[in-house]
Amino acid sequence: MQIAPAERLADRSAKLRHALATANVDVLVVTSLPNIAYLTGFFATAAALIVIPDALILIGDGRYATALAKRAQAGSAIRSVLVPPNCSYDQAVVENVAPFKGLRIGVEAAHLNVRRFRYLASTLVREGHSADLEETDGVVEQLRVVKDDWELARLRDGAARLSSAAK
Repeated sequence: MQIAPAERLADRSAKLRHALATANVDVLVVTSLPNIAYLTGFFATAAALIVIPDALILIGDGRYATALAKRAQAGSAIRSVLVPPNCSYDQAVVENVAPFKGLRIGVEAAHLNVRRFRYLASTLVREGHSADLEETDGVVEQLRVVKDDWELARLRDGAARLSSAAK
């Protein structure tokens, strides 16, 4: 699988931040793996992403240490975080969202089950956050629908290869 170039990933992040402002959210917790891959180029079976005003905090476990480091090197706005042993992804998300007290925090409602939502909300309140988590719907997906030049080139290349194979 090809990973979008760093400048494309930066464009996607900028567009997402604009969309978050429209959605009235300052920070977004992304739990959809396809959305994480689209925004960071990180393909994994487990991950979380926190979109903050000036960076992307990419969270993964020890299986992905090398890939996380590569993603952080490839994109200057990506900060990689390893989930500590005996810690859950949700705990890691809370630890990395906790410093953003006073900001409006959104979650991908369609990709977060009720138990996880309640855990994040109640734990953040214990950490001193006063506001509720904002449920967002399709913010990243709406960006993914519109293909950029790099994606269109990949689609055209794939179509050309299939056409030549079908002859």
